Amino acid sequence: MKDYYTTTIYNPDHTETFNATFKAIRNVLLVQVDYPDGSFTKKCVKVDPDNEFTFKIMKTKIKAVDGAAGLYNFLVNCYEKNFMVCNANKVLYHAAFTVREYLPQF
Repeated sequence: MKDYYTTTIYNPDHTETFNATFKAIRNVLLVQVDYPDGSFTKKCVKVDPDNEFTFKIMKTKIKAVDGAAGLYNFLVNCYEKNFMVCNANKVLYHAAFTVREYLPQF
């Protein structure tokens, strides 16, 4: 289990920014996006382990090297080192708004 990490993300056309908090638990990435008006969205996204892609966004899940923990580490490294931030934003934006929600059986 990883700690929560908070950052700012933007939508693909760079017209809006959101505060996003994410955490990896088992095979799930939990994402919360806070809107400027005070409302928020929470979502669970399934993350499958994969050896071929650093990450691959699909309709129902995300594939990532080393699963949810690997995706979490990739995102945190991108934001902390200010490297490949646009790729990290793409993953979080699609996780929050595009990928179907996964209801895990914990």
